[in-house]
Amino acid sequence: MRGSAGRSAGGTRTLVSAALLCVLAGVAVALTGCGMTIYKPARNAGALGIDGVVGTSDGSGEAGGEAGASAELSALKDEVWMKPEAWPARWAVWSGLRRSTLAGSNVRPMGIVTTVRGPVRAMRAGPETQQKIEQEQTSDVAQLMYRRRVRVAEGVVRFEGEGRGSFVYLSRDEREEGGGEPPIKAAMYIKFISGREVPMSRSLAEPGSGVRRLGGGGERGGNDEQDSQDQATRLVQIQRTWFAYYDPTPSVNGSSAEKPKGVAVLMPGMFGTPDNVILPLIREMQGRGWGVLRMLAHPSRFTERVVFEINKGDDLDQKGALIADILTDRAAECAYSVHAALLYLRQEKPGTAGLPTTLIGMSGGAMVLPTVMARDPGQFQSAVVIAGGVDFLRVALESNYTGWIDAVKVKIADEIDTPELRAALVKAYQKAAPLDTTNTARVLRVVPTLMVHGTTDRAVPAHLGDESWELAGRPERWVFEVGHELLFFSLPWQIERMADWIEQHTPRPRAKGGSAAVEGAKNSANEGRVRALAGGG
Repeated sequence: MRGSAGRSAGGTRTLVSAALLCVLAGVAVALTGCGMTIYKPARNAGALGIDGVVGTSDGSGEAGGEAGASAELSALKDEVWMKPEAWPARWAVWSGLRRSTLAGSNVRPMGIVTTVRGPVRAMRAGPETQQKIEQEQTSDVAQLMYRRRVRVAEGVVRFEGEGRGSFVYLSRDEREEGGGEPPIKAAMYIKFISGREVPMSRSLAEPGSGVRRLGGGGERGGNDEQDSQDQATRLVQIQRTWFAYYDPTPSVNGSSAEKPKGVAVLMPGMFGTPDNVILPLIREMQGRGWGVLRMLAHPSRFTERVVFEINKGDDLDQKGALIADILTDRAAECAYSVHAALLYLRQEKPGTAGLPTTLIGMSGGAMVLPTVMARDPGQFQSAVVIAGGVDFLRVALESNYTGWIDAVKVKIADEIDTPELRAALVKAYQKAAPLDTTNTARVLRVVPTLMVHGTTDRAVPAHLGDESWELAGRPERWVFEVGHELLFFSLPWQIERMADWIEQHTPRPRAKGGSAAVEGAKNSANEGRVRALAGGG
């Protein structure tokens, strides 16, 4: 697996300037050591305090609670991501989840979930590995076909595996030597598999489309299964997402593998990094009696290479819509996989149902976190956003990690590459991207939220993190005067404090009996919001 790379640079804001800015904004500021600043909603001071850390407001400046969150939910009823058509279609399959499991969910799963033999390992190059990848792809395709909801004759169905730049995991063969055991033993490994039907002509690069797929995969278009222009041959692109679940440490305040205190859903940075934060956080939450559902890496096509070409005379509205179609579809797949994996966990380990659940995202995981929560916010009672930001296109245009990750490239012809054109392209993209975090960030107003931010971050540009904070209603924020790499380097010293925050701000179920997921939705004051999403997707 690739490690972290890149450099941090940029101007440094002084604490005096930051403090002045916060005073003008009506935000209380508490300074701590090690260059860290905590921004607290002033009117909420003391509402949920622990060790000097004040609880997050619901976004209105008042102390968080059911009434406040309900008001925020009502205000969000007209958001574009509330509409079912905002969520891209997937190949219709039976999820394999029992009806009793699905009874607690307000949106149906968009793929299938299975357990896999672990431990799993990241893809490695080589003929033997490629053969194993193709074997697992064939098995996953067979499962999709078996679970197909449509039983009428469909003609020829052609499946396409992930293309160049995709990131996949393989189950270790029992005879395989080397590799060793993972640092933390997982109780269960889970795989989410979905398919997306695309027009046959869009599977390959189209002349004049301004989109180039590199080595397969990459570009796809359309919103419905009926997109296929050749009904005799249907093309379905598959993708997979891998998870690991870790039981809590036994006998911690009465917790056990069968009955943890809560569940933390953890979404990592790109390629499953950084271990120096992920592993200590898992151990800390385990030690406190929590189970941890860890997305091992983003969905396999999330890093699939695609190039958007912008040339003189191009229709920017059309280009923006095409970029939005691809980038927000990748975010939607993150939401689909987390939603299904969490339901599967609650089915296979009933003791995890009805428990307080927090959603944690870091870097690339933080960028998609609001969209993941927007899929079915009743599943979560709090959120932690570490080095996140809004607007997938602006991140691709501005991040100093774009070249290293090598997933999305926007090539603008030199003769037209001006700030004005870039602004127009971003505007066209935002208009066509209902699932971009410029829209979904407002969902964070309905749950206690903690944001962790680096003021000189260039990987997820700091000013996009500032915008995310504003859109989320200015929740509690820990600010470090560092860039992306140093932020994550320093976070291991904040793990215990972060876990304190999660335990203090993640509501417990208030009633026994009934649907666990519905009770969780009531506890986070999301019942009305999730009802509005019923049947979506």
